[in-house]
Amino acid sequence: MRYLILIALFFCISFSKAQVFTGAGGNIPDASIFGPSAWTNFFLNVNSVGTIDCDLTVCINISHNYTDDLDIRLVSPSGTIVNLSTDNGGSGNNYVGTCFTMDATNNITAGIAPFTGDYVPEGNLSALNGQNANGLWRLQIRDDAWLFSGSLN
Repeated sequence: MRYLILIALFFCISFSKAQVFTGAGGNIPDASIFGPSAWTNFFLNVNSVGTIDCDLTVCINISHNYTDDLDIRLVSPSGTIVNLSTDNGGSGNNYVGTCFTMDATNNITAGIAPFTGDYVPEGNLSALNGQNANGLWRLQIRDDAWLFSGSLN
């Protein structure tokens, strides 16, 4: 049995101690010839953190043979949605040790798959500052083109 990492959320709290949370992955259904798949939710329960008062980093590993098919977003417990990557990477494969942070020098829209390392997401992770980090987070992934499926590893 293989252990799958859903998402790593890195929070720092007021005394600058980082906290890391991980969860399980799974399949990302392929779109049909009639349109995109529904959003697949991968859940992560966060507790004992408090208010987000610094930069948040989100790290993922996805196996997919055509990254341009994927829409990836993070939803906070309060419902704030931050788009991480939407239809990027062309016909390239995979997100391998990919971290989204506002401190990165490369924007995900300018990257080439396989995406490895740190990238600025399409949305603004700083929009989560001031929110309570405790609760159920969702990483949502949708395949919006037919033919290839993948998995969150």
